Amino acid sequence: AGVDRESTEQVTLHVLANNRRPIRGNDTALCVLRIGVSDANDPPMFTQPVYRGSVREEQQPGSSVIQVSAQDIDLKPEFRVFSYKMLTGGDMFSINPRNGMVTTKVKLDRETQGNINITVAAVDTGSPPMTGTALVSVTVTDVNDNRPQFAPEIPEGHGRENMAPFSEILISLTSFTTDGDVPPNQG
Repeated sequence: AGVDRESTEQVTLHVLANNRRPIRGNDTALCVLRIGVSDANDPPMFTQPVYRGSVREEQQPGSSVIQVSAQDIDLKPEFRVFSYKMLTGGDMFSINPRNGMVTTKVKLDRETQGNINITVAAVDTGSPPMTGTALVSVTVTDVNDNRPQFAPEIPEGHGRENMAPFSEILISLTSFTTDGDVPPNQG
């Protein structure tokens, strides 16, 4: 197992040396060996592995979705500096490199894609640079942006022959309509 400088600054070993053959006097020696652990560059760590955000469809580009957060606990200050980046989803979202705010780059449509998973990164300035990642699950919430449609466009109903003129014919049109929105915006 490796040793991590952030959890252990020093390792102490007690070493016992023993002669193979007996000698006059004490044939053992004891030594305490203290080993200092130097800092290596570790990746920044996000405060949670998965973030869940939401945005209403049809919002203007630049709308806030969620703010992510990472920290780097390296001992050396130059290893603790990092910036946020998009790894996936950069065509629809952007991330502020300094504060981790995820925003939209385009208007989103729930009927096209209701849930979008993107990957964000925190990349430090160490040598070599180290990267921590997190998943952001974005739910696109519905607005009433679709009108109901008839399918077929002209529904057909049937009446009995020999009905009196202007008789009432009941047709349930709900089986002939569709709406891309979800309740309560549907219908």
